[in-house]
Amino acid sequence: MNTFIICHQNLPCYQVPPDANIVWLGNSMPENPQGLNIIPGYEFIDNAQALHQQLSGAIGPMVIRNIVQKMNLTDGNITIWQYRKFVTREKYGTPSVNYGGTHDVGTEEVSQHPIIPQLAEGREYIASTPMQLGNLYQQYANFHHVSDLLKYTALAVDLGVISEQDSFLFLNCAHLIIGGIELGTYPVSWWQSAFGRLQSVSLMFIEKFTPFNQTDPYQKRAVAFCQERLGSYLLLKELSATHNNNLPVGLFGVVHTVTENGAYTRGT
Repeated sequence: MNTFIICHQNLPCYQVPPDANIVWLGNSMPENPQGLNIIPGYEFIDNAQALHQQLSGAIGPMVIRNIVQKMNLTDGNITIWQYRKFVTREKYGTPSVNYGGTHDVGTEEVSQHPIIPQLAEGREYIASTPMQLGNLYQQYANFHHVSDLLKYTALAVDLGVISEQDSFLFLNCAHLIIGGIELGTYPVSWWQSAFGRLQSVSLMFIEKFTPFNQTDPYQKRAVAFCQERLGSYLLLKELSATHNNNLPVGLFGVVHTVTENGAYTRGT
């Protein structure tokens, strides 16, 4: 299993798998690497600092995709986590009060032993259990500026990432996989192809547009929010086609957010 953990200011606040690669997104490496295998992510993408400013969290998987290509990984699975978020079939902590569909967990509980992504027998994915939305368009509009999502969707159609019919199904999708294809475990060959298509939309967005609200630290992350949602749709479409619309429970796990006090607040 190839595990990549995206970090940009802090190292993981849980005990990582022994073979984990820390993808560090910053100009200077951490002062205390804690014996971890740290990859300088900025070395794997052009104009890294400027892109990071424009893409926020959306840049992390782009860097990982380049690293995977450099390492010539084509077989097996890839796990992508973040410095304080991971997805496992095992449950830790307690259901989050502030962010439905996830668990909050304190640092002490996940510092006792390595957190390992264990695939169910015969399965190749561990994704967040799909969260019931109503529809994705309305859910996005409740928290963000929907004009960003509409522009992103139009670009996805123009670039051939989704069809016109897909655009309707995407905006009306009743479920969301938190993290999309950027937080979980996936077959590496499928992920490379799927995220490559997703990446093309995000890069075209920042070339043509700017997020509706550039001043709000949360809302300026619009590209990352759109990338997550389209990734979720692409993953649901793939799993539904592979399993004839009857998705096995073993494909899914829980998103865990690690905090000092065991309580997560959206936007932090």
